[in-house]
Amino acid sequence: MAAEAIHAALQRTADSISSRHDCSVSIALHAPDLGASSDITAAAGFVDFGLGEGPKLLKADPADDYVWGSTTKMFTAAAVLQLVERGLVSLDSPILTRVLNGSELAVRFSWLSGVTVREVLHMTSGLADYDGSAYEKSQFAQPQHDFTPMESLSATFTAAAPAFPPATRQAYSSSNYVLLGLLLAAHAGVPTWADLDQSAVFRGGLTGR
Repeated sequence: MAAEAIHAALQRTADSISSRHDCSVSIALHAPDLGASSDITAAAGFVDFGLGEGPKLLKADPADDYVWGSTTKMFTAAAVLQLVERGLVSLDSPILTRVLNGSELAVRFSWLSGVTVREVLHMTSGLADYDGSAYEKSQFAQPQHDFTPMESLSATFTAAAPAFPPATRQAYSSSNYVLLGLLLAAHAGVPTWADLDQSAVFRGGLTGR
């Protein structure tokens, strides 16, 4: 009975989130105390389109895979702080020389020369967010395309001028964490972004769950 009540509560929550945000959602609860019913799941919404971009035909299932999106920011930040802990990066190092030095992006974002890793972590850099209406339309038009960091920071999606003078205020911008991802890739010594093992941030015992 407890498992049925929990499932009903999860389903109500999934339905509410899906309805409010016009999105698909899956929820899972791992509760070993419930014995055979230790994994309780619920799903709502549709996984093909939505947000006014097309017909919704394929109902969400608890087994569906989802892109983590901004959930990965907590792992990116932790991985950068691990580099700091190892003495490989200083929070007060200029981010530009660490990840963009010598690239065409260094020219577009020359004003980043005085912005530090700390400011990028805190989203006080002034770097504009790539995740706007143009990016949303492109992503929905190409649902199978994995946009690279350089594409995200290109003129198509990210304004070259600062949104505000660095260190004067804080504003949510995913572009900051694209830079931090490039910083991690540079220190990992991998040839391309796709070769970066982003699970390396997890301590032993936390992977494979």
